Amino acid sequence: VEGAAAEVFKMWAVSVRAALPAGAEIVLCLHDELLVHTPESMAGGDENAARAAVNGRGRFARNAVVQGAAAELFKAWAVTVRAGVVPLGATVVMCLHDELLVHSPTDRADEVRVLLDEALQSVGSRWAAGRGVRFVADISVVDRWSDAK
Repeated sequence: VEGAAAEVFKMWAVSVRAALPAGAEIVLCLHDELLVHTPESMAGGDENAARAAVNGRGRFARNAVVQGAAAELFKAWAVTVRAGVVPLGATVVMCLHDELLVHSPTDRADEVRVLLDEALQSVGSRWAAGRGVRFVADISVVDRWSDAK
């Protein structure tokens, strides 16, 4: 594992280790599957239950890394959009999860729409450089916020 993938893997491994119960050890880590021995499984307890509990914590740790990375990508996109729309007389009025709501003069709406996509492509190309990841935004230009979905 190299580059950014290695850094994500290191964060994931630290998160998984932090989630393990005292005395547990990782015996094998291949792709995203862990073979974990806990004190219960090593002492002849219910290995299936112990493995399920530990792997559940592992899924939580992996999800935290993925969700955190997605949140960081969104923040970078939102900041890029915020700076880019100012010359167009527009402003970001709300961020919610993975959505941006931008208020724009009607005659600049198409330019803002283009800027939103270009900003995502720009941020995405730096975020996942050389990895062939495609970033897509569903962009709507509407007269009222309630018509956006």
